[in-house]
Amino acid sequence: MEKDWQRRKFKELRFEFYVSGRTLWFSDTMSIAAMLLGHSVELHLKQALIEHDVTLAEHKEIKRRHDLTKLYSICKENGVYDDVLVSDELIVYISDMLHQRYPSQSVEASIKAEERGHAISRGIGVIQAYDDLIIQFDDSLRRKYGDKEISLGVQASHFVNRYQGRAFFHCNIGALRNIQYYHQVLEAEYNGAEEKFKKEGQTPETIQYNLSSHKQRLETFKGAPNSIWIFNKLIPHFSMPAEPPTAGCISEGFVYPGKIHKIKPSTVIKKSEK
Repeated sequence: MEKDWQRRKFKELRFEFYVSGRTLWFSDTMSIAAMLLGHSVELHLKQALIEHDVTLAEHKEIKRRHDLTKLYSICKENGVYDDVLVSDELIVYISDMLHQRYPSQSVEASIKAEERGHAISRGIGVIQAYDDLIIQFDDSLRRKYGDKEISLGVQASHFVNRYQGRAFFHCNIGALRNIQYYHQVLEAEYNGAEEKFKKEGQTPETIQYNLSSHKQRLETFKGAPNSIWIFNKLIPHFSMPAEPPTAGCISEGFVYPGKIHKIKPSTVIKKSEK
C-alpha cells in the first residue's frame, strides 16, 4: 500500500471518528459517541505502530480485534507515544466504552468492569480526558514525522467556519493549547496563495472564492480561542480556562469514574435492630 495514501486515509478516519464522537457526546448520545471516540483512539494507536514499522501481523491476537489495552501495551513496548501522558485507567475506560457494540458485549464489559471494582458510567466531563489524550496522540504524530498535514487540528482549522471544524474545537481543552500553532500554520499556508492558484490554472472566479475563504478563516482565528470555544449555545459546554492546560493534565490524572463499594453483611443494620 502506498505510504502517503495510507497516512492520509488514517488521518481522514481519525478525524471523522473523533469529530462525529464529539458531536454526539455533546448531543447527549454518549453510548454511541464513546464507541466512535474509541475507534479514533484505536486508529491513532494503529497508525503510530505502522509508522514505527511495527507490523500488526506480528501480533495476530490483536490484528482484527479492538483490544485497546493490548494495542497500547504494544505501543509502550516499542517506544511509541513515549511522550504521551495518560493513566492506565483511561485506556481501560476507553476500551470498556468501545466494547459496547452489541448487547452481549455490553454485558461482557460490565462483568469485567465489576470484577475490577469499576462500574460502567458516563458523564459529560469525561470528554475532556478523551480530548487531552487524542490531541496528545495527534501532536506526537506531527512532531515525530515533521508533517503538519498529519494533524487533525490543522485539518479542523481549514474547516473552522464549517460544522466539522467547529465541532472539533467546541470546548476542546486539548486543542485550546494549540490555537496559536494552528493559526500560524494557516497564515503560512495562505501566504502567496494567489500566485499559487494562478500557476495551477484556476479561473479568476475560483481564485477569488478561495481567497475569500482564506480571509474568513484567518478572521475567525484572530478572535480565537474566544471565537471558537463555544460552537452552539444550545448544547452543553464548559467554562474556558484562563490558561491553556498543559498536555496530560487531565488524561494522566484520570480515574475510572464509576467505582463499586461492596458493603459487608455485618455492617448492614436491620430495621428491627434500630
